[in-house]
Amino acid sequence: MRNLYVPAIALACLSCQTAPETMRQPAPTAIELDRFGIQTSDWVSLHFFAFHAARALSGEDYGYRTVPLFPEDADLLEDPAIAAAFAPVAEMYAPALNQPLFRGGLFAVARQLGEGPQAIEDPEIRSTFEAFMPTYRKYFWPHHQVMAEAFVAKLSADLSAHGPALLAATAEELDATWGDAEYLTYVSAYANWAGAFSNDNILFLRPSDPDFAAHALEIFVHETAHGEPIGNTLRPAADAALAAHGLENDRFWHYLQFKATGEAAKRVLGNEYVPYARAAGLADRSDTKIWYDALDAVWERYDSLEEQAMAAAAIVAAANASRPSSRPPPETLWYGE
Repeated sequence: MRNLYVPAIALACLSCQTAPETMRQPAPTAIELDRFGIQTSDWVSLHFFAFHAARALSGEDYGYRTVPLFPEDADLLEDPAIAAAFAPVAEMYAPALNQPLFRGGLFAVARQLGEGPQAIEDPEIRSTFEAFMPTYRKYFWPHHQVMAEAFVAKLSADLSAHGPALLAATAEELDATWGDAEYLTYVSAYANWAGAFSNDNILFLRPSDPDFAAHALEIFVHETAHGEPIGNTLRPAADAALAAHGLENDRFWHYLQFKATGEAAKRVLGNEYVPYARAAGLADRSDTKIWYDALDAVWERYDSLEEQAMAAAAIVAAANASRPSSRPPPETLWYGE
């Protein structure tokens, strides 16, 4: 049996300079939505379901990366006929169950299945998917489709109302541009453990996370901003700030991204809006709080992402210097595997 394994290829003081209370300007001219596609796909949905079903049936403990099956899906897999039909699929996925969905062979499969099974180059992998698809469409896809399409409808409505302004505000917060690139989103009942991931301007999102439902528009823009060229300013700004202050944190760029997209959402949706990182508790963990608090302290005092990153890093460095024995522990990755 051919398998899907492919080896996987990181508040002490503010500047003494006086700055205006708010240097950011109102959201600029809105951006058109015609390059931002949102859709469902039974083939992409099959891929994510099959991966997590194979994990569930393996009996292994995947810790925080576990995505529980919906009870109706777990019950269906106990049916002998369905279990027999799924067995070759589980065997195909078995060597890849510890691999991340957002890169390598598993991401390649998701991308190819978005174009349909004919895009799968390996005939054995393709035939395994095609053999199980009638069973998937009969028993699993109907309720997966209802869930996904309801979320697509809500997200599409939110985008129609606020998307152009939010996309423009996000570009301004990131000191970046959306360019001429196209960005595609697939909504499916399952994705990765974090609920969303993106690669190569393609976003995969699962609607079952309640925090996502309340922050659907921000999450969509945040994940889309992982793409190019819009996300190209994040790592340089973070790396320069860390180097300047002798710090190490391979997720600082992601904190910058959460802060930027969250602030953009507040500008467009209203000051009462609570950004996802705060609402979901990501910004209040023992390993992240000092960084997010520093970003909160400096964000409106500086007009560029590079300056904001530099000033926040200065606060963290000063705080660490005052208590060198209590540096924050290494972070567990939140987005990604």
